[in-house]
This record gives sequence, structure tokens and C-alpha cells, in this order.
Amino acid sequence: MTEPLELITDVSQLSSTCYFEFLPGKYEGVCWNKQSVYLAEEVFDIIEGLVRSIVPNFDHYAFHEVDAPTVDRLINTLRDSARKIEQAQSPSDLTAILYLHSQTVIDLKDIYTKQASVTTMMRELSNWLEETIKSHTTISVLGM
Repeated sequence: MTEPLELITDVSQLSSTCYFEFLPGKYEGVCWNKQSVYLAEEVFDIIEGLVRSIVPNFDHYAFHEVDAPTVDRLINTLRDSARKIEQAQSPSDLTAILYLHSQTVIDLKDIYTKQASVTTMMRELSNWLEETIKSHTTISVLGM
């Protein structure tokens, strides 16, 4: 993994276009919003299976508006999965926790050795989602 395992909170830290944007509210035709948070694509890949398990018809290359009840389920799933990652005994344990499929190109050994960073990123995103959904009826997830 070449990208830092972190939630990006400042749009000035973006260095290319390979990011997923979590936007408060509805998408209104503008990307790279100051109030958004971001994950580099290869970092998002770690949690994409979790997102797919919660957000109906999630597509890596589309924009999705996610309602408050679905955001709440995503928050709970991220937090629960972070706890399970901390308890994982081997890289292979991560496959079921993260809902990975056989075509996944994620290096499980790399994620396993970076458990603390992965779980911190997941908790930071769930905390941001929790705070943001208090003042918005939806969150938009802007894919590639």
C-alpha cells in the first residue's frame, strides 16, 4: 500500500483524482468540497466490501446518496468491523471481516500488519459520519 491509511479531512491534501469523497448532504454537481472527507482509492478498497454490504447497488464508479438509516448501519458496521480486525489472529481472518471476494487485490498481510492504522481510519470515518448525519438527511459517497 503506497497511500497513507488515513481519513483525509483537508481538500488541500489531495494530490490526484483517485479519491472517494464523503460529502455532507446531496451531491450538487461539485466535487472536492471543503466540508467533505476523503479516502484514497486504495484505502477505500479496504472498506469497499463493507460499504457494498450496506449501501444498495453500490458502484465503485458512481455517486450514491445514502439516507440516514443506511448511514447509521454503515457506522455500526465500520465500528464492529474495526473491533473484529483488532482481534484478528491472522491475515486470512480479514477476508470475512471485510467482506472481501476472491478477485480482491488487497494485500491481506499488509493490512494485518497495519491493523492499528486500519481501525483508526475506520473509526475516524464512522465518527465523521455520525457527527455529519446529525445535521444532514443524507451523505453522498462520490466514487471514481
